[in-house]
Amino acid sequence: MVRKTFPRKLNSFRGLGISGENDQSAQPVSELKKLNFPCIIFLLLATYVAPAMGALVDAPAAMATLSRRSAKPGEHLEIVLTVRSAKHPLVSMPSDLSGLRFKVLRKPRLLQVDGESVWLFRYQVTPVLNGDYEIPSLRVLDSNTLMETKPLFLHVTASGERPPLSAKELSVGVNIPESLGEEVLKAAPQPTPKPTPSPTPRDTRDIGSRVGSSCWKGLKAFWNYSGK
Repeated sequence: MVRKTFPRKLNSFRGLGISGENDQSAQPVSELKKLNFPCIIFLLLATYVAPAMGALVDAPAAMATLSRRSAKPGEHLEIVLTVRSAKHPLVSMPSDLSGLRFKVLRKPRLLQVDGESVWLFRYQVTPVLNGDYEIPSLRVLDSNTLMETKPLFLHVTASGERPPLSAKELSVGVNIPESLGEEVLKAAPQPTPKPTPSPTPRDTRDIGSRVGSSCWKGLKAFWNYSGK
């Protein structure tokens, strides 16, 4: 029996992407697909992602820091505000809060850091009353760009001791929810609190009794002195 072949039909099938086992015409198509996919990804990155990252780097940014988290009433602290990649920034300071006084320390200075313009603003903060204060965000306007810094926290007590970090301060500092900040602080090791010494009771005896007692203690110590 004679086996018949159909070369014309097979060739027509090749045009539709169908071929026999030994046909190698489909391999260039698959190789082309492998080459095109990375090229497409590279073009998308170069077209959209790279300009966006460049815009983020060149976008103006403002950041405010406080010299200390705790202070005594009457002590002077300093707020340092830095504004990057801005032309002529205008700063809106909060008005005097109840218990806090603000004052401009120096005129704004324009610095060049690694080829980037950095504006430096310095303000003085003086607490008057004890309490926990939240200094609102500083608003900075540059052309049509409005920037806001993160709020600052200040604890004022008679001793000026620094309190433990609160969940709100942690959440604002690292941009996490306050509930997550509470969980982080619970898991963190806590320092051992220092015991507060009890005050010495006042001696209510009259002056004669106190002088006599002091002299007697001195004579007793002299009598018991070993001479070494």
